[in-house]
Amino acid sequence: MSVCGCFSPLLNGDALEKDVAELLVLEAPAAAKVGLVAALVVALVLSGLGGGVSVVAPRVFGAFALAVVLHGAVLLAGTAVVRGLEKAGVSTT
Repeated sequence: MSVCGCFSPLLNGDALEKDVAELLVLEAPAAAKVGLVAALVVALVLSGLGGGVSVVAPRVFGAFALAVVLHGAVLLAGTAVVRGLEKAGVSTT
């Protein structure tokens, strides 16, 4: 299991029962946490290298957005795999 509680719908059966939009909403807090960690890492590294606000800020926002989008993409891919396995008769829970 994941340390941050991410992707729990893939583990608890929600991926089979809920609509994709509902799954994305359920994972929004976890995606935001992942995005904040990514943004923090980028901010610390670039600030440590002497980057100014005009350099650091757009990259921090970009890191946050990319992490959230990637989190959603992995959730959708995982949901497709879980649903495909279930359709093929392989139990995933």
